[in-house]
Amino acid sequence: MKQKNQFELSEEVFKTITEQSLQGIILTDLDGHYIFANSTFCKMLGYNQDEILQMSFFDVGAPLQKRKFTQIQKPEPKEIEKVNIRLTLQRKDNSTFISEVTSKKIALNNQECIY
Repeated sequence: MKQKNQFELSEEVFKTITEQSLQGIILTDLDGHYIFANSTFCKMLGYNQDEILQMSFFDVGAPLQKRKFTQIQKPEPKEIEKVNIRLTLQRKDNSTFISEVTSKKIALNNQECIY
């Protein structure tokens, strides 16, 4: 059996962990646009991955939550180091649920992202 190189192993580990996670896992750019979403996150919101990747974090806030988002001044990127917050999110079918969101700014391929 051929031994996998480090890149192949890393990719396999990443896919296994993210796709088998019971938690929704996303990456966004600093403006909140999704650049990755695991299948659990997509199922939580009722969208497929292609739809999610055309959206931003702000698109899934429930109407009242969206009003709160617009009242909050967008933080500077250096202020986004780590956030723990409860949000009301809206699924594709318009039903809502409360989500506990823990996010952290990370660097990926020399680009700052929110995990």
